[in-house]
Amino acid sequence: MEHHFFNILAERIVENDFTEKRLIDAVNYVIDSFPYKEINIADIIKFDRCVKLYTGKEFMSAQMSGIHPYEFEMREIDGVKYWILKSDLIKAGLK
Repeated sequence: MEHHFFNILAERIVENDFTEKRLIDAVNYVIDSFPYKEINIADIIKFDRCVKLYTGKEFMSAQMSGIHPYEFEMREIDGVKYWILKSDLIKAGLK
């Protein structure tokens, strides 16, 4: 049974384009938050720390669609300013 689990997990890791870092984060997340039930493939694959980075134009469009600017946090990455929803940061466990 365990052998079958790891074969499927390996296939899903490849299919979902996991990087080494993303896999480590996903496994650590499952270890830290696992509710002691029978583990399944989705417990690992569903974890994702990716957040949407909004450009200045996208940030403005989001405000036009009703998202308040206070719901965003500005981050500078490689000299470029992006906006990220605070709720996405919390969901991904990022500061």
